[in-house]
Formats: sequence, C-alpha cells, structure tokens
Amino acid sequence: VDHLKGKLYMQEGGLEKKTLFISYCHKDIQKRWIHKLVKELGNNGIECIVDIYDLQLGQDVNYFMEQMKRADKVLILSGKVYKEKADNREGGVGTETQIISNDVYNNVKQTKFIPAFVDKDENGNGYLPHYLESRKYIDFSNNKLFTDTVEEIVNHIYGFSSIKKPKVKKTYKRQSRYRRIIKKK
Repeated sequence: VDHLKGKLYMQEGGLEKKTLFISYCHKDIQKRWIHKLVKELGNNGIECIVDIYDLQLGQDVNYFMEQMKRADKVLILSGKVYKEKADNREGGVGTETQIISNDVYNNVKQTKFIPAFVDKDENGNGYLPHYLESRKYIDFSNNKLFTDTVEEIVNHIYGFSSIKKPKVKKTYKRQSRYRRIIKKK
C-alpha cells in the first residue's frame, strides 16, 4: 500500500492525518497481524488507536474504549469470538458494542463504523455481530488480498472511490439525435 500514499498526496496536495480506532478481540486476531495492519495504515497517514499500543497498565479501560467516539472512523474486526461477545454484550467487546450499536441503528447512512470480518463460518458467511449484519463490510478472511483490503479502507477513510462514477450530462439532447437521422436521409 506504500504506493498509495504518494498517489493520495499528489491528488490532493497533502491530506490531513486521519484517526482510526480498531476494535477487535484478542482471541480472533494475533498481535502481529494487528501490527502489520497498523503499519500499513500508518504508511498512508492514518493514525490507529489500538489497545496493544495505546492502553497502558493502570489506565481506565472504559475511557480508552470511548476514544472511538472522537476517532474519524472505527474499524470493527470481527471473528467468531468477537461476534459471540458482541451479540451477548460480554467483556470489552460487549462494552464497545454498547457504545457503537446506538450510532449504527440510529443512522442508516453512517459510514464511521466499518464492519470487517477476519474469518467465516462453515457456510462461508463472515462472522459479524447482529447489529452489523445488514451493513456493507470488508472481508479480511483471505490474507492474499490483505494489501487490496487495506487500500479499500484507506480510500474509504479519505473519501476516495476506487471506481469513479460516470458524470451525468446537464441536459439531454434528444433533438440532436433526430436531426442526425433526418440529415442522413
């Protein structure tokens, strides 16, 4: 994704740093995978708020989790255990779910909370908590697509689209088409 950083800065003449809170369950994801993700996102100007770096011994855990309210975006990395804890409102994941779910339910157009799953069930469905099942999500279950998936997140955070929507013409010139047909005769 390093190539993306230069492209983003050239397009906009420099972008402001964005913050991303990463919500996940330690039982679903290894620390080295989180480190790799944070490094890639950091290379693209995104400061990640993650417990393994930003929550120190003796600090208030709930205060740390509430930082997601101040972050530009929140990436929710869900696996089997995360889904179970979120659905049952258990542990730290349950507390984060209580903080997040109200915003998700009350704003159908919200884009701050980014659902992502890191593995799938026996039917090939990604593990997502109930409150996120109807949302467009990111699939992190295939490590071969890691770079492409990170690029998708970076584009979303900066408001870029990897697919540009065609522009609509201001007026429809129906007469011009008929004039060409008449001229040919």
